[in-house]
Amino acid sequence: MSVRTVLFTIIRDLCVYWKTIVFILSPILILPLPLLLPSPEANCGYVLILMALYWIAEVLPLPVTALMPLVLFPLLGVMPGKDVASTYITDTSIVFIGGLIMALAIEKCNLHKRIGLRILILLGSGPTRLLIGFMLPTWFLSMWISNTATTAMMIPVAESVINQLREGVRLKRTKNHTEKSAIATVEEENKKYKMAVGSCNHAYAVDDPLEITYFGGDGESSSTRNSFTDSTAVSAEIVKDSRGGKYGTAEFSTEESEKDEEKAKTDDEVDEKKDNEKIKKFGRMLSLAVAYSSNVGGTATLTGTATNLLVANAANKIWEDHDLDPPLTYTTWLFFGLPHSVICLVFVWAWLQLIFMGWRPFCFCCVKDETPHNDEGIKHALIEEYDKLGSITFGEVSAIVFLVLLVALWFSRDPGFAPGYASLFKEGYVTDGVPAILISIILFAWPSQIPKWMCFRSKDDKRATRVPAMLDWQTVSTKLPWGPLLLLGGGFALAEGCEVSGLSQLIGEQLAALGVIPPWAIALVITIMVSFITEITSNTAVISLMLPILEAMADDLGINPLYLMLPAGMAASYAFMLPIATPPNAIVFSYGYLKIINMASVGFGINLLCVLVVTLGINTWGMAMFNLDEIPWAAISNSTASTYYLATTIT
Repeated sequence: MSVRTVLFTIIRDLCVYWKTIVFILSPILILPLPLLLPSPEANCGYVLILMALYWIAEVLPLPVTALMPLVLFPLLGVMPGKDVASTYITDTSIVFIGGLIMALAIEKCNLHKRIGLRILILLGSGPTRLLIGFMLPTWFLSMWISNTATTAMMIPVAESVINQLREGVRLKRTKNHTEKSAIATVEEENKKYKMAVGSCNHAYAVDDPLEITYFGGDGESSSTRNSFTDSTAVSAEIVKDSRGGKYGTAEFSTEESEKDEEKAKTDDEVDEKKDNEKIKKFGRMLSLAVAYSSNVGGTATLTGTATNLLVANAANKIWEDHDLDPPLTYTTWLFFGLPHSVICLVFVWAWLQLIFMGWRPFCFCCVKDETPHNDEGIKHALIEEYDKLGSITFGEVSAIVFLVLLVALWFSRDPGFAPGYASLFKEGYVTDGVPAILISIILFAWPSQIPKWMCFRSKDDKRATRVPAMLDWQTVSTKLPWGPLLLLGGGFALAEGCEVSGLSQLIGEQLAALGVIPPWAIALVITIMVSFITEITSNTAVISLMLPILEAMADDLGINPLYLMLPAGMAASYAFMLPIATPPNAIVFSYGYLKIINMASVGFGINLLCVLVVTLGINTWGMAMFNLDEIPWAAISNSTASTYYLATTIT
């Protein structure tokens, strides 16, 4: 065996077990950091780098890597074990759990499917309307339930619509082919007639037209002269002299007829290829619309995605450490995130229209849609799917009521512009987690059907019967996504370790040279960087690693931390270019309409557009909402110092 063969075999085997090799070698290769620089900062940096490598390479499941601080922080002397464990479940985690439980109740009663299909039916079945029809419900639903569940629900509906388009094109092609064949038969018989008339020396003109009797789709015969009046004609039945004469036989060449048939066949194949390509293109557009709308919708509400909660937890902790009210509540996030999400959705819609349909759909007076249509078939398919759901149920109505109630409780707890119901209790006691768990508990007791007892019981029911609750523990324990909860906890623990060890402050000091750059430029660079890094690794992992660094950078540069954290958290959801970037991207990619080059070329432009939108947001309405141009505790310190100076002067 040659040396080259041996080396090839070794390399091939190593490639098979590359994750195991990275898992073993990574902690060994970076071990000199805590050994040569024995300090809490270096020890925390060791954990930070190791988790970053594991998250990027995905040598372990992401939630499993998030558990590493529970082991490494106590062993390396960064934090006590009980303090690390307490960071995994916070009020932010409770809000997330409450939102997920509400989402499970919506999914169990199929309310999300009814909303999505109803919007599609109302908006119509034209290509432009379908694009809007898929984007709006996907965007709306992803605010309240997980992006993954929303995409998994909407993409089969999109597949059904595309299949209806394909069927409509097939029927149209078959119909056109039949009509062309019938017309070709008539023309051939005309030639026979003329040649026969010439050979038999008829007294009337050769050019006299033929009367064609044919049967239409309704089974009735009719007559015409060299033309079809029924577009559903399927075959020519008889060809006869309009004057009742008979014509003899004559020899004629069929070469020209064969050429015409060959040309018609070639034309049909070209048309079929064009139609198939248009349908594939339309399928790519709908697939990307579902994935992108889901990603954008998650930024509108605090519970829309895990990265929002990570930012809120980190920012609120900074404010609470300075004895200030937390800046990011459900209400304040909604006021900032919803306009931002709407603008991004409009940009995504416009970009997809421009890429896949050109500029004409924007000019409704001259639009000429070239996408194959089957409006009736699509509408019928959507209505058929909707009818499968039956009439709206008591459980669906209950889910709507509880969702509205939960949002209302979140919104009215501390709206900011007026005292909320939280002011009726001890200050700081009622948080967003309280209504989230309250509604969750009620869902386990509220019936999913009208209870059959007392006055609710029909005459046919002789005795009361039990009905299932909106939720049961079996559903929650099997379907609740525990992975994102552990990722949240790992991010919280990592941020706390960086702060306690002093690593955040050390990093901030090293980044002091960036003080010569305007704050808006720093925020823009960070937003772009986060947006593109999340294309190759988990957005939750990226934000978990970035938040301690951004906090330290803001503190050293004298910038409001929220000015850097908020756009970074938003940008973590702007992963539009690769299938591995987000679960919605992976789901739509699996349906086969997309190639990586399709997603990357379209997603690159949307990445940049959304980055510009969030940069605009934090420098306009975000600046006004959160006072991002000043540091709140610095202003309080200056005010306290001025008051003290004035008091001592008077004394």
